[in-house]
Amino acid sequence: MKNMKNTITAILLCITTLTMAQKEVTVTIAGKITNPNSDSAYIMDGWGQIYQIIELDEVHSFKNTFTIEKGYYRFNDGNEATGIFLNDGYDLYLTLDTDSFDETVSHTGNGADANNYLAKKALVEESWGRLDYYGYYCKLEEKAFLKLADSLNEISETLLKSEPIADTDFNYLASSGLRYEKMYKLSIYPGTYGYLNKLKDFKVSKQYPDPFK
Repeated sequence: MKNMKNTITAILLCITTLTMAQKEVTVTIAGKITNPNSDSAYIMDGWGQIYQIIELDEVHSFKNTFTIEKGYYRFNDGNEATGIFLNDGYDLYLTLDTDSFDETVSHTGNGADANNYLAKKALVEESWGRLDYYGYYCKLEEKAFLKLADSLNEISETLLKSEPIADTDFNYLASSGLRYEKMYKLSIYPGTYGYLNKLKDFKVSKQYPDPFK
């Protein structure tokens, strides 16, 4: 599983470098939650650390202006979460219905284009089911795996290109993220295929693409 460790190390270094380079930005998030699970919502990172508590009023609306480091976060209603991207000057109005959470997430205002893309991307990836699960795709024969990896990546890239997103920072990070997702699949496949199929000496073909090239 050496390739997996190398991939994780590279990604962590990249994330650390980006995080250290960030400056705090000022954003505003307002909106309304239908059928809320609690009287508060939260801006969190992927590890569950809370950066901002957002209190709902009596009609389940909210509005908060705060400073935070530019980047990806999760908007959590206490039960489910949706991915959001925050950058300087973003003034978002978010609506959702917890009875159909992912399908109803919608943004308007400055920064809405980037965040609506993230909502669409989440729905697309959810529709893939096991196709995007390493326990499935790492059991496939090499040609079938590469075809699947290329197909999923092409769908993701087509979705990103079809969305007119004004934020150049977001476009760069989103595009890079898609490349890293494919690189990750390519890097873990050889070792994981051998492990899952109990083939200790398994090696990919000479034509197998080098994810780190």
